[in-house]
Amino acid sequence: IDKSLSINFLSEKAQQQKKSAEKTKLSELVKKKAMSEWHAYWLQEIITWFTSLGVSSDNLRVREHTKQELSHYSKATFDIEYNFPGFGFKEIHGCADRNQYDLTQHQTHSKKPLGIFDEASKERIIPKVIEPSQGIDRAFLTFMYEAYEYDKQRDNVVLHLSPRLAPFKAAILPLVKNNEELVKMARQIYKNLKFENVN
Repeated sequence: IDKSLSINFLSEKAQQQKKSAEKTKLSELVKKKAMSEWHAYWLQEIITWFTSLGVSSDNLRVREHTKQELSHYSKATFDIEYNFPGFGFKEIHGCADRNQYDLTQHQTHSKKPLGIFDEASKERIIPKVIEPSQGIDRAFLTFMYEAYEYDKQRDNVVLHLSPRLAPFKAAILPLVKNNEELVKMARQIYKNLKFENVN
């Protein structure tokens, strides 16, 4: 876990007391046993993914599910939420600690052992499962909202999307088709760029 990574965290207790999210470190939440180390690891991975692609960490928060919200299989669930202009914080990623529920259920019904041998403890254990879950539509909407900017000086809209999100890195468009020299030059530029590794 990156000990320097700070997040906006809305705990179950804060929700019950109608308080807002507080800035804290994932490593502190692990230390206080508010979440497991693997749960924190996956939250960190997803938060870092969003921020590396241009989403401001100020617009993100991690919200702990209340006991009433928890799925029957979940030991703990945390949502990463984005502060959408106009309608506030909404979930863009869910991360559930399913603990040993899945494999225990499979083991019970299949009557086959699904444990693994742990060299450190020298005993058989049933692995625990962390389930990160996310759809492309909410992620796409988040990137669009974050990148959208109205430029008052130029009186137009600008999208500051990360180049890593672009499906095409370059388009070669000759201005006129009937100029053979221009078309030939465009084809040559296309051939030169086609095999470049553009990130």
